[in-house]
Amino acid sequence: MQTSDNLISELEKVEQQKKSGKVYVYLRHSGSTYVVNLNFLDGTLTSVQSQGKDLGGSLDMLTQGSLLKVLFIPVTGDPGKAGHPSPIGVSELIDLFRKIDDTSWTDAGEITETEHMAYLQEVATDILTDLIGDSGKDDIKIIARDISPHDRPREFLDACRDLVAQVVGDGVADQAFEKLYREELQ
Repeated sequence: MQTSDNLISELEKVEQQKKSGKVYVYLRHSGSTYVVNLNFLDGTLTSVQSQGKDLGGSLDMLTQGSLLKVLFIPVTGDPGKAGHPSPIGVSELIDLFRKIDDTSWTDAGEITETEHMAYLQEVATDILTDLIGDSGKDDIKIIARDISPHDRPREFLDACRDLVAQVVGDGVADQAFEKLYREELQ
């Protein structure tokens, strides 16, 4: 379980260090699990993405859902090209989160195995798509069919990392998957 402090800390770090990438925010809301992607380019919030939600709906999810997990993954290029342009900056977003009482975020429980499998596959898909293009989506489906992210998460990540290494080299692949390995296989 993570708190609003974890999310605020991650956002401040991305802004201060002028990072580019995605902050994945996993939430439980009305009995369902959602992911909201906060996309950053050089420390600036460029867009917000959420499953089937417009910008207002995505921001509502962030403030009304129960926080499950927060993870930043660096991305090359502009990670926000597919999201809704953000009308607010990082400091306004942080102010929103500071107003949230953490007790409203503590009833989410732990992330389920099914949610974790979907999460791992989604983050790996984003990494592959960023580094090798849209074919990464199909490649991930094939890898996930052959190597379950649920049953064999390390082997799943190894296969994804190896695919990226074939295209862009070991150094870039290691860097792209480093945090995901560290966060997910501890």
